[in-house]
Amino acid sequence: MGKIKIRNLSILLLLLCGISNTFILYGQNVKEIIIQNADSILSNKRIAKGANRLIGNVEIIINEALLTCDSAYYYPEQRLVDAYHHVHVNRGDTLQLWGDYMQYSEADSMIRVRKDVVLVNKDAKLYTQILNFNLINNVAYYPVIGQIFNGDNELISKKGTFYSNIDIALFSDSVVIHTPDYTIYSDSIEYDTENKIAYFLDSTHIINEENNIKCKKGWYNTNTRIFMITEDAYMENQGRTLEGDSIYYNDSTQFGIARSNVTITDTTRNILLKGNYAEYYRNPERAFLTDSAMMIQVFEEDSVFLHADTIRLANDSTGNRLIYAYYKVKYFKSNLQGMCDSLFYSNKDSVLQFHDKPVIWSGENQITANYIEMFLKNGAINHINMEGLAFLALMEDTSKFSQVKGKKMTGYFRDNELYMVDVEGNGQSVYYLKDEDDYIGVNVSICSNMKIYIKEKKPFMIKNLVNPDATLYPLDQAPQNELILENFKWLGKLRPLEKNDIFIWK
Repeated sequence: MGKIKIRNLSILLLLLCGISNTFILYGQNVKEIIIQNADSILSNKRIAKGANRLIGNVEIIINEALLTCDSAYYYPEQRLVDAYHHVHVNRGDTLQLWGDYMQYSEADSMIRVRKDVVLVNKDAKLYTQILNFNLINNVAYYPVIGQIFNGDNELISKKGTFYSNIDIALFSDSVVIHTPDYTIYSDSIEYDTENKIAYFLDSTHIINEENNIKCKKGWYNTNTRIFMITEDAYMENQGRTLEGDSIYYNDSTQFGIARSNVTITDTTRNILLKGNYAEYYRNPERAFLTDSAMMIQVFEEDSVFLHADTIRLANDSTGNRLIYAYYKVKYFKSNLQGMCDSLFYSNKDSVLQFHDKPVIWSGENQITANYIEMFLKNGAINHINMEGLAFLALMEDTSKFSQVKGKKMTGYFRDNELYMVDVEGNGQSVYYLKDEDDYIGVNVSICSNMKIYIKEKKPFMIKNLVNPDATLYPLDQAPQNELILENFKWLGKLRPLEKNDIFIWK
């Protein structure tokens, strides 16, 4: 034991009795209270009952830690120390603790520190006004506003618990974390001070100048700038949002993965993408969706719903939006439906390209070709080009089909309704004539170029323009081998009748 300066012999005798009793009682217990130094030690009736007052350069060993202060009261029987002014507890590399007042009780190994409290543990430094610290399990708790600095990170909360042995802090009630890249707001966060990882335990909001992120669970590694957020996971950046059951996002590479119930929204272009797996790249911006992938083009009165095995979005070098959909594409709009194997769209020229056996249904008309282009103007269909085995067909009844066939066709739309079709090259037609409700005949014609007029969603007149060869047959005299044009197929069973039908491929 270090030297103790004593100014009164009678006090020394009293103190020696108290200290000897302490050694006898504590000799077999690591939770010792040992007075190592004091400029003076007083004990009389004017001092608190059963207490010794230590004044000046006080040094006390408490549970293998060194407590220093300006003055203290020591209660040998209660195994209690009250320390005042410039109080400091030092346990080497594992603990540094400062405060204006501190009480230590051997009964529960608890240090209770008040006013201007500072706790340092490795790279973490805590500031608060009230702190309770257990020297056995090395757990600190503060019930008032606390502030922790950990490297470049600042953490603030109204309540907190710090497990210094395992470098974990639990923050609750109005938690705020400031990092070099983000500010995080939450009701409850677990923070790893060694690896600088924040674990979100409740509703959390993460923001910076570019990103707006929300979730109920997840984590953020402030060193690697990697997020994993779950439960109502949401990210927003410059008019685009990403939602899903879980989202992984690397802020350094600006790459993200979303899983289950994924929605990507582009509010600048009124496009929604849905699926169960998505990859998102910020720079250059592009997205990839699969597993029940769906794209919704939102219009004020009538949206388009499109499904494919895979949907990709990208921007070209000038910022124009590119959309790729491939394998089993099917789409639905109230006045237009269709299917193909792959689709491409660029808003630079507002052209939709349908590849590999495309089909379009408009009103009661079925349009097929080897390749179809749809030209949009102000968000509405202006015209479509059909190339290679182009067909326009209408089911009159289950055994009768009006058909127009040509090498190339152009269909013209007004208010998103087909009203006229031009046929160029190798034109052929089978057209059923009606007198009120009864069929009166069928016109079979061959003509290089044709023009078909459509009214009330049905062809009502066909003009043969160049070198026509036409025959009008009475219905019962029409040759059956001329009533179905070569390569014609009626695909009505595949037509999506509502938006959910786009997921059915027969």
